[in-house]
Amino acid sequence: MVHEFHYAVHTLPPGRLPFHRWRWELWQGAWMLAAGWCTAPADAQRALLRAASRRVHELRGVRALRPDRARLLDGLHPARSARVDTGAGLCLLVPLGTQDAQVAAAS
Repeated sequence: MVHEFHYAVHTLPPGRLPFHRWRWELWQGAWMLAAGWCTAPADAQRALLRAASRRVHELRGVRALRPDRARLLDGLHPARSARVDTGAGLCLLVPLGTQDAQVAAAS
């Protein structure tokens, strides 16, 4: 069974801090599973993969021993889904907002 999650990674506006920040979010339906910010887009991507890995392991009923070993099978792009091998199984990361666009286009 492939679990489907929605995600968002975007740049935060400049603030008091003198460097760029990227916010990441992981959603399953209406539930926000994890969120945070990082100082590099690659770090935000890794954090997103770790969070997805932990959730897939949790859904399988096991504890994630090495969530940092989750790997992308497809690249993360804002317009298309990506598959992730979490070690406990595959999951699909769908960019947040594309589902609404697909529903509107089908109507």
